[in-house]
Amino acid sequence: MASRTARLAAALVDGVLVFSIMFLGPAVALMVAAPSEGPPYADPQFVGVLTLTMWSSFLALSVLQWVLISKTSQSIGKRAVSIRILRTSGDRVGFLDGVVLRSWPWTWAKLLAGAVFSQLSPLGPFALPLAMLCVTLMDVLPVFGPHRRCVRDYLAGTIVTVRTSEERPG
Repeated sequence: MASRTARLAAALVDGVLVFSIMFLGPAVALMVAAPSEGPPYADPQFVGVLTLTMWSSFLALSVLQWVLISKTSQSIGKRAVSIRILRTSGDRVGFLDGVVLRSWPWTWAKLLAGAVFSQLSPLGPFALPLAMLCVTLMDVLPVFGPHRRCVRDYLAGTIVTVRTSEERPG
């Protein structure tokens, strides 16, 4: 089984990638194409371009991660720290158990919790990230148990293991 530290390091690498990708594109757009008159956030057309750039960048990175997980049992972060996702039988994961069952339910749960919580909460713009953090914690806290598995691992029937040096990456 992969150590908790390795799993955290992989998650941090993947998280930094998401943050970087989602904000790098809009930052470049802001520097290159910001309206010359007034603040850029006051121009609805420019805000639309920024939003489209951010979400299309996120989607492109997501598709790349899904392909990598389906083909190699590793996300970019897992590859960086030499760990991988396997079925509990020891076989590599495919698209269904590596992405659809393991990743998508938590992504949708975070978005749904964020949407509901932001409508019901007086926290305003802080409601969405706070709700997403709560759902993330519900998923990852079981990793501190004796089996070192997240809720997503139990749902998808997966484990995260160390990739041995004899195995070729991918």
